[in-house]
Order: sequence, then C-alpha cells, then structure tokens
Amino acid sequence: GESKQDAEKRRMKEMMELAMFEAEERARKLKEQKDREAERRAKEEVITVTVKVDSQRGGPPSHKVKLKAGSLLADLAKTMIRKAALAIRPELFLGEQWLDPALTLLELGVTNNAELRGVPNPAVLTCSKDSTAKLWNPDTGICELSLEGHTDAVNSAVYSSDCKMILTSSDDKSAKVWSVSTGECLMTFKGHKDALLSAIFSDDCNKVLTTSEDGTAKTWGVKHGLCEKTFKHGTTVLKAVFADNMNSIRTHGQDGTVKLWNIKTGIRERTLNSKASSTYLDASSFAPDGKSYISPGGEDAAKIFNIETGRCQVELIGHDDIVLAASFAPTV
Repeated sequence: GESKQDAEKRRMKEMMELAMFEAEERARKLKEQKDREAERRAKEEVITVTVKVDSQRGGPPSHKVKLKAGSLLADLAKTMIRKAALAIRPELFLGEQWLDPALTLLELGVTNNAELRGVPNPAVLTCSKDSTAKLWNPDTGICELSLEGHTDAVNSAVYSSDCKMILTSSDDKSAKVWSVSTGECLMTFKGHKDALLSAIFSDDCNKVLTTSEDGTAKTWGVKHGLCEKTFKHGTTVLKAVFADNMNSIRTHGQDGTVKLWNIKTGIRERTLNSKASSTYLDASSFAPDGKSYISPGGEDAAKIFNIETGRCQVELIGHDDIVLAASFAPTV
C-alpha cells in the first residue's frame, strides 16, 4: 500500500493544485469583471460622428451627431432622417465598408470623430382602407414606419417639400400631419362634414389644402392648425391645388368643373369645364430614376414594376386592407 510519506506528498500536491486552480479562477473572474467594466465604460462613452449625406438639395454637406459608442448604427441612421430631412434611414459607410445597422458603433469600429458617408434610400408612401399609411424601402420591401391614428380609410398621403412631414386625409373627416422621423402625429385638422379625399401642403409647408365629399375645399394654417378659408364648390371636390404663386386655388369637382378661387378672400373668380376623370386616386407613380413605377393594384399590397419588362420587382406586404394610393418620396 501507499506509505504515509507518499500519501502526505500526494495530499500536498492535490492541495497545491486546488489552490492554483482557485487562484486561476479568481484571476479569470477578476479579468472578466474588469473586461465587462471596460466594455460598459466603452459603450457609455459619448462620441461625435460626422455624417456626409449624398444630396441633391444643397443643404448642409455634413452633420455632426453625438451619441454613445454602444448605440446601434440604426439609431444613428434614424437621427439622420431628422437632421438631413431624409424620407427613410440611409445606408451608412465607413470608407468603402457598408455598416450593418443591427450592430453597435463600437462593434463596427466607429470611433470618436469618425467620418461616415450616408447614401439616401428611395422611399414609397402608401395609404389603405385599413386606416393606416405606411413608409417603405422599395429595395428591400421592408416597412420602415406605420402611421396609425385615423379611424377610417386613409385616402391620400403626401410628403411636405422638405421631406420632414407627411400629410394624410381620411374617411374619418380629418387630415393629419405626421413627423417623418418619429411617426408621431403632430396635428389634426377637423372641420369637414364628410370624408376627405385629398390633402396637400403648400410649397413653403405653411398651409394645407384639403378636399371633401361635403362639397368644399379648405385651407389650414400649419402653425396653428385652424381653418383659414372654406371654398364651397357645390359638389364632391376630388382634388385641389395651389396656383398663381399662392394667390389662388383650383378645385376639381366630381361634376367635371374646375373653379378658381382667390385664396385671401375666398371669392370664386371663374368656373371652367373639364373632362377630368372622376377617379381621385393616382393609379401609379414613377420612381425618381424613371426605371420603375408603383401601383396600388386594388389589393392589400402595393407593387413596384420594372418599366422595361413590366414585371413586378417588389411587393410591399403589410397593410390589412386595400391600398388606395402609393407614391415615391421626393428625391433628396
């Protein structure tokens, strides 16, 4: 059998091995704790990133954004919607490297004072009988934003000229202004007695012009949300536009008449006969590059078609009822 001396040696060896193991475990846990703390500090560090957005508008060439290094790139992209007045989140690049929006700035190696390039994505705006309007990336078919707040079919949805707001009109007798960057309803216009068929912004985004089945068109102030003038066409007003450098408006009635009104006095100046169609919803809208067009299609999904081939490229699936209108966002 084992001698007492050998047994003692074995016991001492086992005790030393156990002590070494416990010391290594303590060191490993301490290192993990320090690494976690260092990672936490790194994620909490506030860094400044400069994003240069490819744009045709001649706005600021670059935008500085402060955010935590542990923030998702998607958060930075969303911030750029507001700062650069984009329709949807842009693609971001560090040099020639495309950056995955699902990763953090820290994981992507984006450090303090880094310069990124932003490439705007095209965008499509749809509205539906399901009481919503939705904003889509037509390249991916992904819904980027859903505007929910109307209580009946949404008949029209348009961008403001600066791409910062969306205006919708609905069968619920109201029009709403929404923030493109947050999806928040900023203002609701109420005063029509029947369904609204269209609503548009003025070029300077200070006024809104609505039309309704109640036989009237109305102008509203965006700053105060109040009705400024009512124009009594006398029959369902399918659409209306600002004209003559904002000195007048033209209303298009279901009876085929076009009436010209003084925007300040509300007095009708003349009436024209027109062969305009009684269909007040656009059937399709061409992409800015002219290579494709979008159609509501009379279903619960809008479809984007290639002009040359006539084939459907992308189907925008997500509405719960018929899509009533669809259009591309203005070019950035």
